[in-house]
Amino acid sequence: MNFKKSWFSYLLILTFLVGCNSQAQKTNLPVNEFEKKITTGKFQLLDVRTADEFENGHLKNSLQADWNNEEQF
Repeated sequence: MNFKKSWFSYLLILTFLVGCNSQAQKTNLPVNEFEKKITTGKFQLLDVRTADEFENGHLKNSLQADWNNEEQF
């Protein structure tokens, strides 16, 4: 019985350590592919700059959500 508890504890710690070391997958998207994807309308682009920055220029069909505005986040 003590062996089972030790083995379970070992597996639990190992799972935790492996999970902490995993990293999110990073994908670089070339400009021409990004342009194709954004024109299909199959995804939404979220601009998290301030309202003033957004008004000075943003990508077509993007939504604005000010990262500094606590009510929006």
